Amino acid sequence: MAALGRLGPPPVHSCIDPVASILLVEDNRDVADMMALALELEGHDVHVAYDGAAGLRQAARMEPDVAVLDIGLPRLDGVELAHALRQMHGNAVTLIACTGIAEALPGARVANAGFDHVFVKPVSIDTLLSAVGEALPQRDRAASAGRSRPGSGQGPLGCMARRSAP
Repeated sequence: MAALGRLGPPPVHSCIDPVASILLVEDNRDVADMMALALELEGHDVHVAYDGAAGLRQAARMEPDVAVLDIGLPRLDGVELAHALRQMHGNAVTLIACTGIAEALPGARVANAGFDHVFVKPVSIDTLLSAVGEALPQRDRAASAGRSRPGSGQGPLGCMARRSAP
């Protein structure tokens, strides 16, 4: 229990009905894995990709409620990926940008990409969880408008993050 530090024990959630389906695209594997673990401990179904192209392939196989995107991704940057996700999933997906470059925040490219939230790294887990929590009512409105909400349907291991190949 001490190894979990301030996160404490994970809340009790059903793996068959995750709180939110999250696409996490971050090229720093340590950061991606840490963020995925924190989100999983809150009961979210997290799909991880380590570059923009892998994130786009992953997004085509799922209906994310939330996408957490690094801006400075290799192969397809976070802004290009955000535009592609908006084309695929419209406003049903909440887009969260994370950037290590504070100067990118006021940039027109980032501002016009359709992000719902933009954060400068390092992003606190509490801030990330709060932004994800704000997305849940949006997801529920989309579901009531006819979009079906996917469950993992994979039993107990369905809550584990799935990492895409590099």
